[in-house]
Amino acid sequence: MLVKSIPFLASDIASSFLAAFEQLQFSVIITDPNNGPNGHEFLYVNESFKRQTGYNEAELKGQTPRILQGKGTDVKTLNTLKAKLEREEVFIGQAENYRKDGSAYIVRWSILPLIHNGETVAYLSVQQELTDYLKVQEREYFLSQALNQSAQAAMITDPSGQIVYVNRALCAITGYEPAEILGNKPSMFKSGQMDADFYEKLWATLASGQSFEGVFINRSKEGMVYHEHKVISPIFNEKGEPEFYLSLSSDISERVRETLWLSYKANHDALTGLMNRNALQEKAVRAIQEFKQKGSTVSLVVADIDDFKPINDTHGHDKGDTVLKRVAEVMKTSIRDTDAVGRWGGEEFCLLLHTDKAQAVRIADMLREKIASLEFTILKTPITVSFGVAEIKVEEDFDSLFKRADNALYEAKESGKNKVVSAP
Repeated sequence: MLVKSIPFLASDIASSFLAAFEQLQFSVIITDPNNGPNGHEFLYVNESFKRQTGYNEAELKGQTPRILQGKGTDVKTLNTLKAKLEREEVFIGQAENYRKDGSAYIVRWSILPLIHNGETVAYLSVQQELTDYLKVQEREYFLSQALNQSAQAAMITDPSGQIVYVNRALCAITGYEPAEILGNKPSMFKSGQMDADFYEKLWATLASGQSFEGVFINRSKEGMVYHEHKVISPIFNEKGEPEFYLSLSSDISERVRETLWLSYKANHDALTGLMNRNALQEKAVRAIQEFKQKGSTVSLVVADIDDFKPINDTHGHDKGDTVLKRVAEVMKTSIRDTDAVGRWGGEEFCLLLHTDKAQAVRIADMLREKIASLEFTILKTPITVSFGVAEIKVEEDFDSLFKRADNALYEAKESGKNKVVSAP
């Protein structure tokens, strides 16, 4: 749009340049070079400039770029511009301009002198609006800072799983510096303590466009295993495709340790460290259910330290506790990991063995001999234990199985102690 006649742009070539300017998405301005009262008046502006500023042709006639200035205009930038143009140099800078309605916008600004026959005949200015771009940058910076200051560990990966962002909290948990993490994949934190099914479920959930939530067992740079509660969410682009994945997590290692400790206390005897009565009974009930479903054999052994009361009465309860702990240790270290032993109460113990009665009797007799060989400096005679053994029957529940094993134990006691008796 010609605001004012431009004689030196009257040629066909110059006219084609102006026509090309009209197709551009950024603003193009030509001003005269004079510095008079109305110096640097608009000679030409393209359609993009009008759309950008809100001014029409009539409103721009006789005006200069000062019409774009306002309270946020940087005087230092204007002085630099003026000095550059006086030296016939190109100026490139950034400025805050104002539209007709008073709203501000940010432009990247370049001005160069147009020289004809050795004389500056006009100035050509190109302005590209950066307002939206800067807003995006500010928003991204704000989000980055917010994530960086979050107590939750944050990580962003691209669709291939490559890590493109981590915050300070994640670095604190893992012990890695950002440069050691970026460009790698989250698998670098794997502890090896989680099965493949967990990760298959994770990726299947994300592939369906949903968020995944779970507890991860990972490993730090120093090799320490830690637990984190993590939520991973896809971030979609305008096409509805996942462009990034954001994970936010909290280190729950201390909570897990506390939970495990409370669970341990609830299920174990404080003195011996063996399973307590309730925990062993629950385990036995599950084993009996498995027997009825799959036919796997189960035997129960009930054991009782012979003549334990005189030990407490003669030597004191602390010495009695020493005996209980050593007997418990022999039992615990002498059975398979698939079996279990618990303190049933007082000086009585109970063993759950995944085997038949004949093998259970052999195990009980082996335990009897081991315990009898223990040496206690406080005692003049060896510690002996009596055992009752019973194998599960199809029609039985735990109570009837225990009763048969306990009856066998009673028979062992009555028939001389320090022996193994099996139930019919």
